[in-house]
Amino acid sequence: MAAGLLAVDHGAFGALKLTEASRAVLKGEREVALRKQTPKARAVKKQRGSAALEPGGAAAELFERLRAWRAGAARAHGVPAYVILHDATLRDIARSRPASLDALRAISGIGARKIEVYGEEILALLGGAGA
Repeated sequence: MAAGLLAVDHGAFGALKLTEASRAVLKGEREVALRKQTPKARAVKKQRGSAALEPGGAAAELFERLRAWRAGAARAHGVPAYVILHDATLRDIARSRPASLDALRAISGIGARKIEVYGEEILALLGGAGA
């Protein structure tokens, strides 16, 4: 339609019809280049929660402890849990086990305000995890 080779036939309930310009294509006097449709790769479903960590590992256990802490903090502040920290951030904390506020600051999803409000609590929780 963009090349002017097809038109909408409003009298035939919106069916497409060939235009005069399409005659050259049908006779082989003009080529029409179409893009090749490639099959989409199947999306890999992201693993959630501790399943994204090594099963039964210390990081998975720590992740669950961090989630429990986050739930309590969310209740205390009257906000949804994701406002405190996202699962991806908790997973990164469980994997890397930061030992200082500076190390905690390097984790994606934790800014200066969250360090100020939750930093010491998180480090205390990590210290109790045998880090």
